[in-house]
Amino acid sequence: MVEKPDEFLVWFTGVGKELNWACRACAEKYPAPPLEWIPASEEWLLKNRDEVYWDGVRGAPETKYQATNMCFSGRDLRLDETWGGFVDVQPCLGKPSCWYALSKSGALVLFSTSDSSVISSCRLVKLKFEITAETAICVSPQNDFFVISESSGPNAVLVNAKSGCVIKELSRGDRYCMHSHFPCAFFESQGKTLLIAASDWNRLDIYDPISGDLLTERGPTNFVGDERPPHYLDYSHGSLRVSPDSQTVVDDGWVWHPWGILRSWNLSAWLSNPWESEDGPTAQDLVQREYFWEGPSCWVDSTTFVFWGWGRDDDWLIPSVVVVDVSDGEIINWFPGPKVRKPFVRKSTKLADSLFFDRYLFAVSDEDGTSVWNIENGECLLVDANVKPWRYHPESQEFLELLPDSFRLTTLIA
Repeated sequence: MVEKPDEFLVWFTGVGKELNWACRACAEKYPAPPLEWIPASEEWLLKNRDEVYWDGVRGAPETKYQATNMCFSGRDLRLDETWGGFVDVQPCLGKPSCWYALSKSGALVLFSTSDSSVISSCRLVKLKFEITAETAICVSPQNDFFVISESSGPNAVLVNAKSGCVIKELSRGDRYCMHSHFPCAFFESQGKTLLIAASDWNRLDIYDPISGDLLTERGPTNFVGDERPPHYLDYSHGSLRVSPDSQTVVDDGWVWHPWGILRSWNLSAWLSNPWESEDGPTAQDLVQREYFWEGPSCWVDSTTFVFWGWGRDDDWLIPSVVVVDVSDGEIINWFPGPKVRKPFVRKSTKLADSLFFDRYLFAVSDEDGTSVWNIENGECLLVDANVKPWRYHPESQEFLELLPDSFRLTTLIA
């Protein structure tokens, strides 16, 4: 072992999550174990993850399995062919078995998976950009507003769900937009629906979707000539996920050179302090990974958030899920095994969701299908290579996969 090496590698023994550290000279002799390990515990590594430098992984942790009687049940369903196929789908919250789909022809269709019937539809008016496979839908909690966006483009629109008319045009500019999805999310505050949306590459704002009014008016967030503004945030915003209680948002963006950084802050605080998203007291970094951002993630409850990938570099992220307490930014636990759809950050493309939580954690990979996990002990309870859903409807507990000319509906039988 090299004494006090400048860089070291993590070495998993294959027994549980047991790991050791080794200098590079020892790691190059893998799988022959070093005569002596660098003493450092997993807990110490997690606590000091942003201060220490490690440069690779040898071996792999143990994935645990538990035999169960669980299985998936699925069937295909098809809507009227006059819609011309669909590019995105989202659940209609509060209405079991009801879903919204965006057609290639520019129609928002509300349909039922119970009998494949179309409940209602509206035609988008004055969209001002082409609907393609990269066009995405974001639905408000009360299903009264939509954001239709170019997934990795500069533009989006806020739309009235009943009429299909555009309430407000949105733009984040074209700087680096191809490297992240258009940041937008709805949340509720004091009985009102509000919208978070990007208004520049490094700026988010809150809008009242009824009027389109800006609620986070503030000074410049970018350089004016050579003058750096006081609250300047050198960060490209990415996908947004709002907590179930509408109190916290997690932002999956990146900074140059590039590093992906998951950030979070409090939404009530943001409504009081328009600079909260830049440098407010509640803003915090949850994790940083080199060359990796907008990876799969989801909320477990209003303070517990999970994200995919153990490690600090895209080249050696371990298939795993990390559990973090967003109230203080501390990592609670992690467990190995879940495989997912990984993002393409150099040229961001729209991805179906990969992590869902409802009593169990569901992880979806296009290559390996869907796996079901006990989030408490990290045991895998089921793997089905044929189930590859895009979205999940919490009220009816059903998964939906968007196929070229139909849908595949799947439910878990536990």
